[in-house]
Amino acid sequence: MRPHLPAVTSISLVLISAFLTTSSQARTISDIPSVPHRVLQRSISPKFYKSLLKSPLEGLVIVRGQVGRTARISGLKIVHSELGGKFDSIALERTRNLTIAGYYSTDKLNPNANVLVNVLIYKIADGTAVLSFAQLDEPGGDQQNYYGSAVLEVLKSDGAWVHIPSVDSLEGKGLVLRTFRNDSKLTLREIYFFAGFKTGAK
Repeated sequence: MRPHLPAVTSISLVLISAFLTTSSQARTISDIPSVPHRVLQRSISPKFYKSLLKSPLEGLVIVRGQVGRTARISGLKIVHSELGGKFDSIALERTRNLTIAGYYSTDKLNPNANVLVNVLIYKIADGTAVLSFAQLDEPGGDQQNYYGSAVLEVLKSDGAWVHIPSVDSLEGKGLVLRTFRNDSKLTLREIYFFAGFKTGAK
């Protein structure tokens, strides 16, 4: 019996190989300090992450929203846009489709938090790859213990969207964040859980 190892599908491996055709002059996520690498590392396979460190980035869109007691992110606002806004509507759609399964915090009177949805755009041989993942937008938000998956889709040259499955252990499970704070007097526990990061692909 073969051991189960987290791995991307064969389609994803083809996509990764397409990313690896890089130029030494191209911008990558390694050149953008605002990209939360710790979060991204826990959202995709290790092999895919290593390929992205060297892959030329076409564009970046970032959407900010707020989570609270509802199941949806509200107050959406694009805080960073590239490529003439061509992918702004896609970034907003990805954020709207991010539902909240639960929110809990013992150290905040106001049960609200800001969230950023990062959308990375890559040109590949047969279209455009769009990778999106979420993070908390607060001091130290990118240093929390994230567990979850990103959404990867390819916009083909004929206008069709194709969803690229994530690693088996992450696919369809959304994103979860847990923080534990302990001292001799008080234990605080925070849980932010994002689920249903739906794909728009047909």
